[in-house]
Amino acid sequence: MNGSSRIRRRILATAGAVAGITLLATGCGVGSSPSAGPSTDPDAPVTLTFQWWGNDDRAAATQKVVDLYEEKHPNVTIETSFAPDANYWEKMATQVAGGNTPDVFQMKLEYFKEYQQRGVIADLTPFTKGDDAVLHTDDTAEAALAAGTLDDKIYGMPTGRSTQSFFYDPAAWAAAGLDAPELGWTWDDFADAGEEIKESSGGAKYLSADFGDQAPWFQAWLLQRGKSLYTDDGEVNFTQKDLEEFWNFTTGLVADGVLTPAEITTANDRTTANSPLVKGVALGEFNDVSLASAYFQAFGEVALAPFPADEDAEAAGMFEGVTQLLTVAKTSTHQEEAAKFIDFFLNDPEAGEILGITRGMPANSAILDDLSSGFTGGDLATYEFETDMADAVVPAPPVAPEGGSESLTEFKSMYDKVIFGQVTVKDAAAQMFAAFQSNIS
Repeated sequence: MNGSSRIRRRILATAGAVAGITLLATGCGVGSSPSAGPSTDPDAPVTLTFQWWGNDDRAAATQKVVDLYEEKHPNVTIETSFAPDANYWEKMATQVAGGNTPDVFQMKLEYFKEYQQRGVIADLTPFTKGDDAVLHTDDTAEAALAAGTLDDKIYGMPTGRSTQSFFYDPAAWAAAGLDAPELGWTWDDFADAGEEIKESSGGAKYLSADFGDQAPWFQAWLLQRGKSLYTDDGEVNFTQKDLEEFWNFTTGLVADGVLTPAEITTANDRTTANSPLVKGVALGEFNDVSLASAYFQAFGEVALAPFPADEDAEAAGMFEGVTQLLTVAKTSTHQEEAAKFIDFFLNDPEAGEILGITRGMPANSAILDDLSSGFTGGDLATYEFETDMADAVVPAPPVAPEGGSESLTEFKSMYDKVIFGQVTVKDAAAQMFAAFQSNIS
């Protein structure tokens, strides 16, 4: 476990205690707070804090929706802030520990179960029930809604749906004499394409960014084999040998010049700003489909392809996931108003038109239907790919249990040691597998 992971875990542990003490002292949990029932004065001034991560495009669209909500609800003021993904979670942990959790905040699935088990996020189920419901779920895709549900209670509302894809430069791919990859192409096909790219470019280009440093792509590798990172009960659901096999495969492709070398890989944080594809050193890379529009803006036209898989694979390894959840702080004194805002953010047609697919394909099917006829560019590419792959994706794997998110952070740093020759694949797999187990114990 690295130092920053230990610090974050201590902060969250402290946060859980702080949240518990605060709830006992003030009785502000759902069911005991006046905010969990009907408001006695709907026109009383309310200030909400709302925090999310994302790029400038997402921030601009989000702020427009916030402004629209304030226009329609003059008594409500919403104070917003956003940050890049990495900085966001450090800030969140500090805020939670200090008793300053935002009323509404964006949640990543990797951290969802941990924050819920720490008592940081509120149960939203009471706001979805009966004639007085303020948070509506009727048009939310069932699989997406399930992602924010634990023990039959809704703790997070999905902002968007997204699968995963291999993004590639179709012009460069065709120039190398390669056919467009389709569902059913194999890892052997992938490696062969890499050899063609290397030969046609004189070794100046790589087929793909190295994906061995990202736990989500190891997850895809496992799903192709009928496994996953974790079980529903929060146990590790793969073996040390599985990880060793995966890293032997990726490092072999690096040695063959198919995947990017170490100095390029270590700088790749899965943003378009540091993307080997966008920088023109690789002809493709794996990423979430929801980022298609960002690629179109940063690079130009890209094409989307399904994951390659062995011929005997149980699935292609792509799954129907959600991009993020919106959650409400358990310590919020305005939980009902927060739930109303989330309802507007996700279900209002005007809000849906403003947000587009800045957080992936809308989880609200009615909003998605309204938007789809106007899609162009990356939005259209996303919509068509997800439509085409609807029968190929598998259910989302279990989310990380408490402590599991630390392994996802350590995964990249361990792989960096491998590709820079500081540790062997065998030893790295043994250390990382032990970390997966110890982080959740």
